Amino acid sequence: MPVNVTLNASQDIAPALTALDHGGFAVAWQAGHGGMMTMYGAASSSFSQPFIATGQPIAQASRIMDWSTGHVSDTVPLTDGQYLAILAANPQHPEAPDQYNTVLGQIIDATGAPLGEPFLVPQSHDSHKNSPAAALLDDGSIVVAWVEAGVHAQATFWRRFDAEGNPLNDEQPLLPLGRIDLDVDVAAMPDGGFLLLVANHPGWGQSVGINSAQRFDAEGNAVGELSRAVRAWEDLGMSFLHGNATIVPLPDGPMVGVWTATATVGYVTNVLALPFAADLLGTDGDDELQAGDVGTAIFGFEGNDTLIGGPGNDFLTGGPGDDLLFGGGGMNTAVFSGVFRDYDIAHGPQDTLVVTDQREGSPDGTDTLSDIHMLKFTHVSSPSTTEVADLDLDLTVAGHVSDMAGNAMANVDVTFTAAADGWEMQTTRTGPDSAFDLRVAKGLAGELAASRDHDPATDGRPSAMDALEVLRMAVGLDPSFGPAQALNFIAADVNGDGQITALDALEVLRAAVGLASDNAPRWVFVDSATDWEALDLSRSNVQFDTGITIAAGDSDLDLGLTGILLGNMAEVA
Repeated sequence: MPVNVTLNASQDIAPALTALDHGGFAVAWQAGHGGMMTMYGAASSSFSQPFIATGQPIAQASRIMDWSTGHVSDTVPLTDGQYLAILAANPQHPEAPDQYNTVLGQIIDATGAPLGEPFLVPQSHDSHKNSPAAALLDDGSIVVAWVEAGVHAQATFWRRFDAEGNPLNDEQPLLPLGRIDLDVDVAAMPDGGFLLLVANHPGWGQSVGINSAQRFDAEGNAVGELSRAVRAWEDLGMSFLHGNATIVPLPDGPMVGVWTATATVGYVTNVLALPFAADLLGTDGDDELQAGDVGTAIFGFEGNDTLIGGPGNDFLTGGPGDDLLFGGGGMNTAVFSGVFRDYDIAHGPQDTLVVTDQREGSPDGTDTLSDIHMLKFTHVSSPSTTEVADLDLDLTVAGHVSDMAGNAMANVDVTFTAAADGWEMQTTRTGPDSAFDLRVAKGLAGELAASRDHDPATDGRPSAMDALEVLRMAVGLDPSFGPAQALNFIAADVNGDGQITALDALEVLRAAVGLASDNAPRWVFVDSATDWEALDLSRSNVQFDTGITIAAGDSDLDLGLTGILLGNMAEVA
C-alpha cells in the first residue's frame, strides 16, 4: 500500500528511506514551492517523517533544515528509532562556511524532529563539498564521504563518526589524487569495513564513463588499490552513466550495483544492475580462506596464504608472499598488483600455473595456481586481463623413430620424464608414419625415452649367423660384412654388461633356437643425432646413453630416435 508523505507543496523530490531499529522506517525528502513562490528565498526545504512497519505515521512531518539551505543527501539508522541525516548544505545554512557548500550531520529523533544542532563533517572549509553519502558499520560507527572541488582536481574524502556525531578520525582523501570525481557512494561490508564507489571521468566536460571502487577494512586501512568497478560501454553496453551507482550488500555476501545509464544511439536510458562478488579478507599471517557458494573475492594480504575458491566465479588475490590459489568450480580469476610483463608465468607440476613477480623485492611473491582461468593485472599504468588458455607456455617435442636401416617404426611408446619432482610422465605412441608429438612446459628439463616390445613375428628372430657375427667381434675379428659400426657394437652387447664376449654370442644362439633367456632380444632406442665416432665404441667399451636428454628451453624441438634390436647383426649402411 502506498504511503503518502506529501506536504502542501508544489513538489516533493529526492526521498531518502531509512529502516529503523523498531521495524518501521523513516522518509526524508525535499519539498518546495513552484510558480511565483520560487522568486522568494523560502522556495524549498527538507522534511522527515517516521512510520511503523505497516505504513502508519508515528508523527507529523518535521522540517529538519532551514528553508533554501540545502537538502538531505543520505540517511543512516541509529538506535531507539533515531537516525542520522546527512545534509548537503549550501552557503545559506547557518553552520556552513561563507561562500562554500559543505556537509552536515543531523541526528533525527524518533518523532522525525531534529535532535540538537547539526555538526560539520569536513575539517577543511576552503572549497565546495558536494554529493555526500554515508553508511553504518558493524561497530556502530558511521562513514561519511563527499566530493571536494579544489587543488586536488575534484577528489573524494571520507571521515568516520560515532553515533553521537563525534569524529573518530581526520578527513581522509581517496588516493591517488588527480582524478575528476563527480559522485560517491558508501557501502558497509560484512567484515566491518566499507567500500567507496566513485563516479569519475577522464577530463573536464566529459560524460561519466567509469565507476571506481576502493575497499577499506574495519580499521579504515585501504585494501588493495583504487580500481575500476564498472565501465559504461565495456561492462554495461551504454554510452555514459548518470553519476554513481547505488550499492546494495546482500545477506549471503555479494553486492549488487544499480546504475542509470544512457545509450546515445536512440538515446535510450535504462536502469541496470550488476552483481559483485562477496569479499573474504585475510590477515598479515599465513591464512587459509575458502569461498562460499557464491562468487567470492578473496584477499590473502601478507603471508603465505592458501585461497580456495568455491563453485562460483571467484577472484583470488594472494598479495605479498608465496600463495597457493585453488579456483574450485566456476570461471576463476587470479589478481596481481603489477602489469603483465612484471611476471614470469610458467606451467608447474600437476597441471598448475606458477606466477613469479620479477619486480624488485617481488611484491607478489611466487604464487602457484590451480583451476584458474583468467589472470588480472591491476597496475594503473597498464591494467589487463589474460586468459590462461591463450598463454604460450608450452613447447612441442616432436620427431620420428626409425630402425637401424632408416625404416619407420610404428607402435613405439615415447615418454617424457621431467627432471624436477612432481611432474607426471607424458607418453605418446608412434603411428605408421613413425611420428611422435608431445607438449612440454617451457623451461622444463627432462629425459625422452622410447620403448617397444619385441615381436618375433614382425621383428624377426636372431639366427645362428647373428651369433657367429657376435662371436667374431668378441675375439677381435670384423663381422663378415666388414668393419663393425657403432650401432653393431650396441646390438652385439646382448647382456648389457658394456663389452662383447662369448656370453653375448651364446645369448644370441639361445634366442635363435627358441630357448628362454633373461637377455632375450629387445629394442633399445638412442638419439639419432649421436656423434658415434666421438664415443669410440669397441668390443671392450660399449658405453652409450639411451633416449635423449632435453635441457630447459623455450623453443620447439624436432628430434629423432633410432631403434636397435639387440642380437640383430644386420649390416648398417
